[in-house]
Amino acid sequence: ESGIYAKFAQGDDYAAALDALTGKLKELNRGFAGLGLPLPVADGFIEKRMGELKEYLDSMRHVLASGYLKRENLLLAAREMLAAVGEAHSAFNSVEILKARGIAAVLFDLTGFDDDEPLSIDQRIHKSFQGVDVARQVVVVTGYTKGIEGIMREFDRGYSEVTFSKIAVEIRPDEAVIHKEFHLSSADPEI
Repeated sequence: ESGIYAKFAQGDDYAAALDALTGKLKELNRGFAGLGLPLPVADGFIEKRMGELKEYLDSMRHVLASGYLKRENLLLAAREMLAAVGEAHSAFNSVEILKARGIAAVLFDLTGFDDDEPLSIDQRIHKSFQGVDVARQVVVVTGYTKGIEGIMREFDRGYSEVTFSKIAVEIRPDEAVIHKEFHLSSADPEI
């Protein structure tokens, strides 16, 4: 079955697929309740984010129908927004679980859903990390970073490693570890 992006690109009913995905993400939330995830907070976050995403996609659909913009550019933007949702959900839940366990943690949601600032990737990272003290708190960051250049257009599937490397350059830590769905890696390209 086609995913949300394919449905959107083909002009099919993506709204029902978004609703189904929202339900699945809330089901995932329930699975983490035993770890301390506050369900009302986590469900509220994903409901808000998915609602915003639906509004963005609806607006993009109208713009696509106008014919004023290149279809490919708008579809790439839709793809980026869809990719950002899962990362934000995972990062948000991780921070909430850590905080519930008494660990100082903060979320740096670089997806840009909450702002209209036309920043480059480097500018967004630089602005986000001003004054952060990584020695006193766990900093959880989305791999997806909104930037005017479009991180997926520039780096395709390797964008989280790019974000990770740019953060390491920004804060110059003694050690940095990226948690991926299948491995851990350092910010040192030689390791």
